[in-house]
Amino acid sequence: MNQRSKPTRPVLIVAKLYEMRNRARLLMGERYGEEMQRLRRVIQVVQSERGGSPLSADTKICQALASITDGLDVVLIMAAAVEMIEPREEEGFRA
Repeated sequence: MNQRSKPTRPVLIVAKLYEMRNRARLLMGERYGEEMQRLRRVIQVVQSERGGSPLSADTKICQALASITDGLDVVLIMAAAVEMIEPREEEGFRA
């Protein structure tokens, strides 16, 4: 990997996280804010037990549930972490 391509991977990961949030908002519609609040509490419990950022707690949750959840669950959990890190204020949602 050359020096120019090193920042590419983090940028792509962040873009994918924002894409997951946008898809979650589209799929959940009016229930989006309520679902994000519920998932925020779950993420906070994992954070308090294991430490780390919302994103690291989020990753631990997804890894633990990978065998019993579907793709939508992963998208919603990741969207909740993004909302905790950078909430979308223009829509009244506050994590």
